[in-house]
Parts: sequence; structure tokens; C-alpha cells
Amino acid sequence: MFRSALALFPRQPRFSGPTITRHSAPTPEMLARTQPQKSTASVETPISKPTATKATAFAKPIKFTKKTKFHLTTTQTAVPLPTTFASKDMTIPLFKSLHKLDKTGKAAVQPTPIAGEAYPFRYYKITLRRGLRGIEKSVKKCVDALGLKGRHETVWKSVNPHNAGLILKIRELITVELANELPKDLGRPRAVKGYVKAGCGLPNISA
Repeated sequence: MFRSALALFPRQPRFSGPTITRHSAPTPEMLARTQPQKSTASVETPISKPTATKATAFAKPIKFTKKTKFHLTTTQTAVPLPTTFASKDMTIPLFKSLHKLDKTGKAAVQPTPIAGEAYPFRYYKITLRRGLRGIEKSVKKCVDALGLKGRHETVWKSVNPHNAGLILKIRELITVELANELPKDLGRPRAVKGYVKAGCGLPNISA
């Protein structure tokens, strides 16, 4: 027997609404019969209690300081501190001038004294004993400030606190001698390395 597609898939039943039963309104007699029942159990009203938080639960109790021996009457009968008053000669312009700096005409930094007057020797003869390879930059700056560039080089510097401080910083690298006079051939031009100076054009200087 041949079955159609509609027979294989039957139609679903139509939607049926809910059955509603009508009730008549209550009459006054029915309402009089039914009275509200009184509850016999007592209902406790909730009381809100503060809950202890972590901060208040573990907080240390406040310790008040000890009672002092002073009383309110002591502050009323205390002797006031002595007050200082300006003298009669102190005027307002004079008082304002106390907070100002007057120009004295003196320099804030005193100039370096002349070597011949303050020190027994006038010059340092400084000789570099070794090369500058492998030396820190801060040490090289001190060596350059003195004018030293190569090993066994000699320079002459005047005696003053600035040069003395540079010498102390590189005292392991140099040899220092004190002198009062400069050598005569100090200002003489030097020959190029590998040549010999035969003569000099400067007056009063012999080759």
C-alpha cells in the first residue's frame, strides 16, 4: 500500500486553550463565615546589631596618656613669658636694613696668592713616569689639566692649591720636584722628533 508524504508526517493537533471555570462572586454570608485565624506563635522583631569587622576586631585598644599634674587653674595663674621690645632708637628703616646685605666691595672668592710671597717654593717640576694606557678617564683628565701627554714628559707649574690638588690625585704616576727658578731653555722651540735643532732665531738664546 502506497503511503503519501502527508500520511508519514501527520498534522499536529490544533492548539487547545486552557479550560476556564467560572466561579460566582462570594456572597456576604460566605464572607461572614470565614474569619481570619489569629497566629498563636510569637514573631520576634529583628534587631540590627553592628557586626565587628576585621579592622575593629583586631584593633588595639587606645591607651590614654597619664594624667598630668597641671590643672586649669595653673594656666590661669601662670606667669607669662618675658617679651623683648625694640629699643627706642630702632626705627622702621633701620629694622628693614638689618635683613639686607650691604655691598662691601670685597670679592666672595679671594684670589690665589702669589707663590713667591705665600710659599717657600715657586714652581713644581712634574715628570710623568708611565704611559696612560688602561687608566681611568677621571685620572686622565687630571693628567691633561697639568699638561702631561706622554711618558717621561716634564712640565713646570706654579705652586698653588689648584695644582697641588691635581698632583695629589695622580701622585702614583708622577715625580715632583720643587724649584724656585725655571730653566733657561724652557721657552726655546723644540726640534721635530728625529731631527736636531742647529740654531735659533730668537734673540739672546744660543743654540
